[in-house]
Order: sequence, then C-alpha cells, then structure tokens
Amino acid sequence: MPNTSNSARIRQAFDAARYVIEAPGADIVLHIGQASIAARALLIALEANGAALITAYNPGGCVVDHASNQAAQRALQRDIEALGLTYMQGYNSAEDGSPPIEPTVVLFGPSQAEADALAQRYGQLAYVLLGQEGMPVLRWL
Repeated sequence: MPNTSNSARIRQAFDAARYVIEAPGADIVLHIGQASIAARALLIALEANGAALITAYNPGGCVVDHASNQAAQRALQRDIEALGLTYMQGYNSAEDGSPPIEPTVVLFGPSQAEADALAQRYGQLAYVLLGQEGMPVLRWL
C-alpha cells in the first residue's frame, strides 16, 4: 500500500516549486497553474507549440548522490540532442531557492509521447508541460 502521506507531501512540493527557464536576456520563472506572458512570448519566438521541462535528478523523488545525478543529467541531454529539437537549460527549486536545486532541460515542441518517454526513462514522477498560452502544469507519470 502506497504511503499517501509521503505522496501528498511530494505533490505539494512539486506544486509549490519554481521552475526556471534560463532564456536569453532574462530567466523566466514559472509557477504551476500561473500563466506566464514571458513564457508565451518565448514559445511564439521559437515557433513552438509548447515545451517540457525535464530533469534526470533525484529519480522517484529520492535524493541521490551528486555524481549519479550529474551522469543521469548528461545522458538526458544526449537523448534530447538526439531528438533534434530546440532546447534551453533551466532549473527547479523550492520557492525560496533552498536546495535541492535541480538542473532541467527545457525541450521545445516535443510530442507528449516523447516527453513522457524521456521523463520515464530517467525515473521521474512528473515533469512540467508548458502549453502554448504559457500555462505550466505538472504531468504526473
């Protein structure tokens, strides 16, 4: 039987986090369920119908060692480059910026199947989907 207390705590942490796109000129800070004019403008500029923010850090919501996280993130980056889609770097953190701070890759224009497959390959519980209107939502797997 799953630990519903732990599950609720994880969901709350994901919902409350800030998700940052390191865009040219200025970082774009996203909050789940809050549309971002800057994110929408970036999608328009890149002619992308959406984006996925995916990390390979801390699979399954469990903190793992730095070296393992870095190796997984490099592998994710290689997988994303193989798809041939536009991407940028970013990071996820608690709202107050406290650790853990997780690097993320912001992939522009992937299909949901591609994004799901990448997040699942790296053991993620969820990732951020950014729709054309600049509204970030969590995609739970």
